[in-house]
Parts: sequence; structure tokens; C-alpha cells
Amino acid sequence: MPSARDRLRIEPRQDRSTHAEPTFGPASFQGRCNIVMTKTVESLLDDICLLGDEQYALVTSVRKLIKTLIPNVSEDVKYGGILFSSGVQFCGVFAYKQHVSLEFSCGASIIDPHGCLEGSGKGRRHIKLHSAQSIKEKNLAHYLPLAWEAAKNRGQ
Repeated sequence: MPSARDRLRIEPRQDRSTHAEPTFGPASFQGRCNIVMTKTVESLLDDICLLGDEQYALVTSVRKLIKTLIPNVSEDVKYGGILFSSGVQFCGVFAYKQHVSLEFSCGASIIDPHGCLEGSGKGRRHIKLHSAQSIKEKNLAHYLPLAWEAAKNRGQ
């Protein structure tokens, strides 16, 4: 497994302003670059294992279901979770201590006949998963294609 040092990427600063900056790291790097932590899906899954076997199993089961239902899916690690795209970003999986959350970018526009979507914001909705049974109980196989279609139709 790569160490945290292996996952660091140093990028040139885009902002060349002259405001005072806090002093971090070696003097040769001060104010000239940003250090960005990059994480792979595999390293995030290693971290999720630390939360517990149930969370790890839920995340891997949801990943498998998404890859089965949606064509040409790509994954990206952002915001502490795994974001899924197929032409457009449509959902993300986030592991927490007590549950796993499946977040839908355009969830508010999804018809919810099963009453499983949670949230009341303008756009996003989520489904909380507490066990492997909740994947079927909360009809994820029904909601995932709807979330993908809603995301594709967002700009229309």
C-alpha cells in the first residue's frame, strides 16, 4: 500500500498574490507551491476498512451494483468518498461510522415511489444504508439508473 508521502503531489501555486502566508515546510517551498493529497479508490477502501467490515462490504457491494447497472462507469475519489460518472457525474458513495450514504447529485428530480430518498435541499438526495439487506430493501437497483438519467437531463 502506498504511504501518504507517495500520494502527495506538489503543484505550482496558481495564485501569485503578495499577501502574507503562514509559514509551513521548508523555506524553499514557502509561498511557491500547494501540496495536494491524491487518493486512489484502493487507498480509500483501505481507510474504509478501518471504519468496519460492514461499511467496507456495503461500499464494495454498491460499487459492484453501479458497475453492473450503468455502462462505462468511472470512479474518482473526492470529498472523502467515491464519485461515479458515466458521461456525467451522477452519484457518490460515502462511508461513515454508523452507515454508508449513497448521494445522488440530481436526486430531487427523481420520482420516489418507494419513499427511500432522504433530504430536502434544492438538488441532492441520499439513501442511508445500514446493512447489506438495505441494498435490496431500499431498491438501489431501481434508483441508480434514475439518478444517472436525472444527471444527464440536468442541463435540458
